[in-house]
Amino acid sequence: MTAPTPLDHARCRETRLGRITEWLEQRLVLELAGPVAGLAVLDVGAGDGSYALPLARRRARVCALDGLE
Repeated sequence: MTAPTPLDHARCRETRLGRITEWLEQRLVLELAGPVAGLAVLDVGAGDGSYALPLARRRARVCALDGLE
């Protein structure tokens, strides 16, 4: 069995359940993070940037890393 890829996650988010799950997950994580403007944020395992991009839009200084094989 191989590990899921960013494309696998993107395909999942194209489904109705995937869109709902992604929206809820992001909303909760970003709410828990609180205000991030001006903070340095490290997104490890960033994949396609589904967290890095919203954090950057909230004016965090984001470094996103992903070890693609």
